[in-house]
Amino acid sequence: MAIRDLQGHFQSEMMRLNATTHQYNYQIRLREHELTNRRFQIRLVIISGGFLVLGFTVFYVLLFRKNQRLKELLGRVREQNHIISAQHTELATLNAEKDRLFSIIAHDLRSPFNTISGFSEIIYHESGSINTDDIRQYAGLIHTTAERTLHLLESLLHWARVQVGSINYQPGMHQLHHLVEVGTTPLLTTARKKSIELRNQVSEEIYLWCDEKMIVTVIRNLVSNGVKFSHPGGKVAVSAENGDQQVIINVSDNGVGIPAKNIDTLFSLDTGFSTPGTDGELGTGFGLVLSNTLVKKHEGHIEVKSTEGKGSVFSVFLPARTEKSG
Repeated sequence: MAIRDLQGHFQSEMMRLNATTHQYNYQIRLREHELTNRRFQIRLVIISGGFLVLGFTVFYVLLFRKNQRLKELLGRVREQNHIISAQHTELATLNAEKDRLFSIIAHDLRSPFNTISGFSEIIYHESGSINTDDIRQYAGLIHTTAERTLHLLESLLHWARVQVGSINYQPGMHQLHHLVEVGTTPLLTTARKKSIELRNQVSEEIYLWCDEKMIVTVIRNLVSNGVKFSHPGGKVAVSAENGDQQVIINVSDNGVGIPAKNIDTLFSLDTGFSTPGTDGELGTGFGLVLSNTLVKKHEGHIEVKSTEGKGSVFSVFLPARTEKSG
């Protein structure tokens, strides 16, 4: 009886143990399944995060490139606006120059011709009733007016040809002393009438790489301007010096000088700054405008120093070359 009870108890324990083992195995399989799901979820999160990072990186790169493109476009727009603004300024300047040219043609050319026409008509119709001195005086006025008008017309045509590029820039090596002689010779008669001394103080050792005709024109205009504004008995001198890779031509006078407020307008066509000379000489100031244009053609510039009542110095700065032939 006791043995049967022990066997029953043992069988009951074995069944309970088997049931517990099955339960533990089930729980283990359940945990393994949960771990597998967790690993899958973690992989899914990692992959999703990777795609998000990749997508963000692609988006950032595209956005960066788009911003760069926008910056380039904005830069081009600013550049175009700058060009348009510069062209607008240039167009306004050209329009002002055009208006000034028309003013010169309408007034400063027509007025002298009216003078010539009027005095020549008097001589023609009344030559029998006027004396020789009056005829000589009228003829002198006609001659002076014609010379001044011809000089202005030549300057206008020369300037216009330079602007449209119809005058070729033909540089060569020239002795500056000789260029000054050529430029000042036509002015000797006018200078003598006002008892003004013209001095060529340029060393014969200085040579200049330039277009001969253009620089002769510049020298003639600057010296003529000095004669115009010098008092009788005055002096106009041309000197030169070799600077740092440049030749400096100085045209000085001891005349009336220029007000400081007017110096900046001397080379501007639209302002048309001009005053009568010490002997009542008239002009348009166009000779200085032409001279400035010709000097710029040589990649140079003109500077002016002046004191009212003491005189002026016009300094022309031109690039230097060492060759003495050509």
